[in-house]
Amino acid sequence: NGRGEYETARDLCADTLKHVMKGDERFPYYYLWLHIEWAMAEAGLGQTESAAARLEDLLTQEVAGENPFLRGSV
Repeated sequence: NGRGEYETARDLCADTLKHVMKGDERFPYYYLWLHIEWAMAEAGLGQTESAAARLEDLLTQEVAGENPFLRGSV
């Protein structure tokens, strides 16, 4: 994302998230940034509605929970 390679960033995030295993959701610190970077890549590709929906989904799921650090990161 930092280099403007949004398609590559999106694909890397999607591929990496495929390896998140059931039960890993208990440790959102380890993968939350992947969802955020994916949303940033989508926004960079002009897919702003999808990016916004992805971030909204993070806020409404238990991913960010009540943790102020995680909620603020999203």
